[in-house]
Amino acid sequence: MPDEKVFFICLQDFLQDYCLVPVIFAIFAIGKRMQHGKDLKNEASGFRRYRNINNDYMP
Repeated sequence: MPDEKVFFICLQDFLQDYCLVPVIFAIFAIGKRMQHGKDLKNEASGFRRYRNINNDYMP
């Protein structure tokens, strides 16, 4: 029984740490987006152009 309890506690700690990672990335991404708000349209059009180029090279 103690082994299962230890495993559950470790799993809980792992899940808490793992759940924090996407939150930190999301906050970082939102901050970056707010910082470069005027560049978003350019980035989107650049991504669209990049995707079209990839489609042209598809056989």
